[in-house]
Amino acid sequence: MRALGLTDAIFYNLGHRYITSTVVLDGRCDLARLVAEMEAAAREVPALRERFFRIWPWSFARDDAGFGIADHIVSVDCPDVRRLEDLEPVIEKVRRSIPPRSKSPWRIYVINPQGIEGEKPEQRVSAVIFHLNHALADGVRCMQVIGDLASRDVTVEPALAARIPKMTRKTFDAQPEHHRIVDQGVSLVRLPRKDLRRDRGATDVFVDAAARMLDDPDLYSHAEPLNYCIAKTQLVRRRTSRGELGNHMETVANPVRTAPVERPVRFRIPGLQTIQKLPIVKYMIATLPPPLANWMMRVWYKRFDGMVTILPGPASMQMGGCDCLGVFGTPPLSGPIPLVVLSIPLGRQHAIVVIPGKGFTGERGELLEKLNQALTTVPLTEKRASGVRAKEDAAPEPDAAGVPAA
Repeated sequence: MRALGLTDAIFYNLGHRYITSTVVLDGRCDLARLVAEMEAAAREVPALRERFFRIWPWSFARDDAGFGIADHIVSVDCPDVRRLEDLEPVIEKVRRSIPPRSKSPWRIYVINPQGIEGEKPEQRVSAVIFHLNHALADGVRCMQVIGDLASRDVTVEPALAARIPKMTRKTFDAQPEHHRIVDQGVSLVRLPRKDLRRDRGATDVFVDAAARMLDDPDLYSHAEPLNYCIAKTQLVRRRTSRGELGNHMETVANPVRTAPVERPVRFRIPGLQTIQKLPIVKYMIATLPPPLANWMMRVWYKRFDGMVTILPGPASMQMGGCDCLGVFGTPPLSGPIPLVVLSIPLGRQHAIVVIPGKGFTGERGELLEKLNQALTTVPLTEKRASGVRAKEDAAPEPDAAGVPAA
């Protein structure tokens, strides 16, 4: 038995807070190999074999005496998942699902693995969706565990894979849900890394793009004044043990101002931001009754107009015998945030999750188009301010036939 760290205890006390990471594969997942990889991971990372419990006001973890890898992996037959966009409702269902409380707080959904029968199974998208309680790990550690899967020397046992439960899409959609999510759902986007703007660091580019989306009246109603403050995450402490899990990232405020005209700023209680940073407040959220702790977190989240996260990803990755095309991470939210953007660079691509929320009144397609433009095109005002003249500025205007003039 061990006591949970402060941040881990906070997320456990808040209730249903789950990280959802979706690994999209370039082939059909070998279920037997994936089971062997996860079994090796569970042996190497003891926290994957633990269950949480609470003796008020403290939170603890202890070994799960009945741990079995087959209790944590589910095969799902989704014949309608044939494109990346088709995964979005599947991810939405997973992030709202409640894992069994009698088991360790994580679960894996294997979408369309090898061996699925039916009409043209070779045309389906195969993916592995990791669903774990935020008290178990943060996004960075989750990515490290996922990235290490293919590096393990495993022995494939088909008999163990045969014990993995199978779900139809109908059974999958009938799973119980929690009602803590108040956003408008996820969108998945892939962006070549070479196309990302180079006028500033990657995180600052994403923060600037999110700020411009929030300031666009065609996308957000602005019925409630903006705070002109976007949250971004940073690593607090690097781990010393490969088998250690836990949360070691923090959210920091990033002031932004992109409006061409001055607009009213949302009222904030004087001194509240300073009080929220005090260690005693974190201990209160970790130990108070969950309804009160959730209220405090909602108050804290109200200071942010958006949230931007970039998680480090490996140059390449394999899982279940297949190469990975991208990893899409979905964070748990403790309050109504207008816009969340999370990116995981993998190889030559940014795998981006976009979640519009409170105040979003525009079209999702328009949001994604404008976000792509903001991520890839340096605004003209910034080009002039920095003395940079982009190639498109110097390009000749096309004639009536659409051919650039000589």
